[in-house]
Amino acid sequence: MDTKDKKKKFINIRPVLFTAVSLIIGIVFAYYLLLNKTISYILLGVLLFVLVFSIIYYRKTTEFIRIIKCTIYMIIAFIVGLSSFTFVLNRYEKAGIKEDYYVIYGTVSKLSSYDDYFYYVLDDLVLFEDGKMVENRYNLSFYSSEVLELGDQISLKAYVNNYEFIYNGNFSTNKIQKNIKYYTYDVQNLVVYGNDANLFQKANTLIRKTLKENLSEDTFGVALALMTGDSTFIEDNLLTNYRNSGISHIFAVSGLHIGFLSTIICFILNKLRVRKIIQFFIVFPILIFYSGICSFMPSSLRAVIMCSVALLMRCVGEKYDVITSISFSAIIVLLIRPLELFSVGFQLSYVSCIGITLLTRPFTKLLKFLPQKIASSLATILSAQISTAPLLLIYFNKVSIIATLFNLLLVPVVFILFILLFFAIILAIIFPSLGFIFVPMNFMILGINWLVNLFDYSFLLLTGITIGAFVFIYYFVLLIISGFFNFERLSKIILSISLTIVLVVGSTGLTLLDRTTVGVNVSSSGGIEYTLFTGKEDNLVINKIDDSYNLKEITRKLNECEIDKIENVIIATDDTFILFLLDLEKEVSIQNVYYYGCKNSFFTSVMPNVNFINCTVYENATLDAKFSFLADGFAVDYESRGTTFLLVSEMVGTNVFISLKEKRDVVILSDGVESIFPNFVNKYLISYKNQENILNVANGKNILLKINKYGLK
Repeated sequence: MDTKDKKKKFINIRPVLFTAVSLIIGIVFAYYLLLNKTISYILLGVLLFVLVFSIIYYRKTTEFIRIIKCTIYMIIAFIVGLSSFTFVLNRYEKAGIKEDYYVIYGTVSKLSSYDDYFYYVLDDLVLFEDGKMVENRYNLSFYSSEVLELGDQISLKAYVNNYEFIYNGNFSTNKIQKNIKYYTYDVQNLVVYGNDANLFQKANTLIRKTLKENLSEDTFGVALALMTGDSTFIEDNLLTNYRNSGISHIFAVSGLHIGFLSTIICFILNKLRVRKIIQFFIVFPILIFYSGICSFMPSSLRAVIMCSVALLMRCVGEKYDVITSISFSAIIVLLIRPLELFSVGFQLSYVSCIGITLLTRPFTKLLKFLPQKIASSLATILSAQISTAPLLLIYFNKVSIIATLFNLLLVPVVFILFILLFFAIILAIIFPSLGFIFVPMNFMILGINWLVNLFDYSFLLLTGITIGAFVFIYYFVLLIISGFFNFERLSKIILSISLTIVLVVGSTGLTLLDRTTVGVNVSSSGGIEYTLFTGKEDNLVINKIDDSYNLKEITRKLNECEIDKIENVIIATDDTFILFLLDLEKEVSIQNVYYYGCKNSFFTSVMPNVNFINCTVYENATLDAKFSFLADGFAVDYESRGTTFLLVSEMVGTNVFISLKEKRDVVILSDGVESIFPNFVNKYLISYKNQENILNVANGKNILLKINKYGLK
């Protein structure tokens, strides 16, 4: 290439990388066609601009033919991404069945533990309604206290509901990718009549049983999560501490685990002087089998592909290009599962891997004053932490400041622990009497648990930062710093500083705006219909409480919103609520309870730390809002940040609707309320029953709204 070409080559042309990016843009384009067509057309315009600009810019260089080929690949990839996403979504949407009672036959393909009950997924599903079989191609999920095993063939009777592709206010990536279309909370007549576990399920069950029999209750869950990625058997507080300390990634089977496993096997094969090409055909099936035991998690599948490409390149003597390998693995995963693009695990996995690849070298140079091994390890950990920080803030609203130190200290220990557990499991399966060999591992895990539980690391979390769309500027700056773009040194410095200023100013503005925002979560779960207002204070409006309620889902929502205190609980139902409040108080502290009716001293006697306020039809002011009970039943008028709500529960007659003088921005109808005059609704009408042209909150679903100083969005 001549000097002119070198000056024009701002980026190394990697057809596989560009194809992967175009495939991703095609999937995102299809996604936003459903949610926001404007964003879709902007994405399409950007892609077309890049393609046309590249063709014109490189037309007189030796790279022109390569650019043309790359453009063709990108157009094909875009169409494939758009088509695959649309096909999967349409297929899922059309699979809905009439919600009714069915007799169900199926095979347990997934199980998770949640305290005193279990979450199961049934595949090979056969549904019967009135003796007639209903055809379907999807799976069903349910909760039960019954202890089942992977591969168990069961029958049951249940009321079956459909998942929609928008669930809990988010895109149902997990449900669609796992083919889960149906769910039930009403399981009857459950009978196990056989077991038909496949090889992967049998291996998973065997590993779980071996670890449970040979480790203590405090260490079993951690060991299982480390080996298989299933963290549901870890006690909630312990798992939270692992997350707060920044090392919970050891429970996501990814490059770390696949790297551990391939290193062990290759080390043994090298000692046995096995040829490299034969090593590949030994290691590859083992890695695939291990990924299968872990349910082919996207992170494990990505790592297997990357590791296999690296091994193959080593065999044929070709130079290994990590970026091309990462891109190739992304193409394979997205062709198989296009919706994985919207999975948090997928995004964290690939972003951390790319970050390590691009940033480790520049960080190692910055740390050259340290010993080489420490500098290299620290640079790798910093690269992963810095590259994933925005995603952690976006999805979890927190980043651990101490994560780098913990990873530096514990990753080598985890490597040793993984190796010991790997061989101990194999030996214990072959020779059950050798269970004592788990003793050292039991103490190692207890030691790690002790360190993780030593302090409350939550005070070392970086939280409350909103980065929004400025995340793209963040990653562009990282690409510039990493040398991904071939800019001149001065241009690189000026551009990096300028964009960083924009990033800081923009994210600071979004953060300040978000801190004045009130979140509105409308949900029905566990027999409870409620609306949760989160902001400077947290207000909970209860519309309905079934006799068989449970607090699992509402507790999970409170934990997700990081709520440990509810300032005001507003009871908008005639259901017996004192038992519910007693249970709720075990999870969070309650300051005030507003209820409709006469004063009742019994409430104060059983909950002396709570201020009970009986209401009739007068207005009540709270810090974040004002509300009042309307006459003739339980309809709560609620106003926050200039946005008005009407939460309708159990009404007597409809005169109250007729007497309303102003529209409400949002009207929420309880399960027992059929309809409301539409001229009283300004923006949203939400119902706990399935009704046409209304936002629906069926059992377990959630609708999230936000109110900032500019109004409802």
